[in-house]
Amino acid sequence: MTSLLLAIRSNPTVSAFLASLLLSLVAWSGSTVNRDGVLYLQAAQAFLDGGFVSAKSVFPWPFFPILIACLSHVTGIGLENAGYLLNALFMAGAIALMVACVNREKPELAWIASLTLLALPGFNEYRNELLREFGCWFFIMLSFWMALLWQTRPTWLTAIGIQISLLAAAMFRPEALTLYAALIAWQLTASRPDRWRRTAMIGTLPFIGAVILVAMYMTGQLGNSRLSSEFSRLSTARFDAKADILAGGLLDYAQGNARVILFFGSMALIPLKLIQKFGVFLVPLFYFFMATKKTHRLNSMERLLVCAIIVHLLVLSIFVTDLQFLAGRYVAPILLFSTPFLAGGVLNIVARWPKLSWPAVVLALVMALANVISTGPGKGHFVEAGKWLA
Repeated sequence: MTSLLLAIRSNPTVSAFLASLLLSLVAWSGSTVNRDGVLYLQAAQAFLDGGFVSAKSVFPWPFFPILIACLSHVTGIGLENAGYLLNALFMAGAIALMVACVNREKPELAWIASLTLLALPGFNEYRNELLREFGCWFFIMLSFWMALLWQTRPTWLTAIGIQISLLAAAMFRPEALTLYAALIAWQLTASRPDRWRRTAMIGTLPFIGAVILVAMYMTGQLGNSRLSSEFSRLSTARFDAKADILAGGLLDYAQGNARVILFFGSMALIPLKLIQKFGVFLVPLFYFFMATKKTHRLNSMERLLVCAIIVHLLVLSIFVTDLQFLAGRYVAPILLFSTPFLAGGVLNIVARWPKLSWPAVVLALVMALANVISTGPGKGHFVEAGKWLA
């Protein structure tokens, strides 16, 4: 017990992990399963009853439900509890890995990064829901943490581990595969004489895999799979069809600009959603870039995260132009990847105005609790509707 307390006091990574578990427990208490969660639980039950094919018939990308089913079967706990336990562990793991990355590159920011991650509203407000995103975030951060270790000692074994971890992230959300491009760009932008060799180590297998997937999609071998539907988002025909529908509702002189209106209107969803989800943390983010724009040189971790942010923004751009819709949790990876910059901004602010140090800590703690304690009416109507239907 004494050693655990010492680890909590001295290690921001351990503290962040345990604090995240506590916040998830608070969020979990009295919560009602969200609609996506109900679907995953149905797929998990289908897997227990009829195997992979049955689970896939309920949800076409059933790896998270299968994981819930396996944990429930092994431990004997209910499917819902198994799902929440997995989410809590994945969320805590993702936060701890990010703090570990920051602690490795900039230890003076580690505690601030820990508080920032626990308080970010757009990143923590989904703790009471069963979502695939938590597992995706965990394996992305595991891949990035391994990548920073690999940077100092580049071995093929670690490189393959990085790639496998991203593949595991894609088992939760397939768009995680695009972050292979971030890893490749991270190495190509490195100022090292051996960057081409390192790029080949970390990018050869993903490049071959991408070529195979594209070839399978072009020849129709992916069929109606989830990957095929993700590739189809790149189709301009779908966008043009929606623009034609939009044109029918516009004034005559605006109909010729329907595609431009639809495109920029869709793209505007991304900055609007980011502003909403960053909330008050836009202040330290803005201050960081204003205070360091001429003097700051990106370290290896920051370069990797910037590459990841750019790639994810491209993914979001494709998504919103296809569906004209953007859920808040879809931008959460950008908040996660922005952690070192947010922490740097907070440090710059309290360095300039030292009297703000403790108020900033108190504000972060209040926000962390506000993210998981709901004073609203909740979603009990889902349960009531279910009972009525039964």
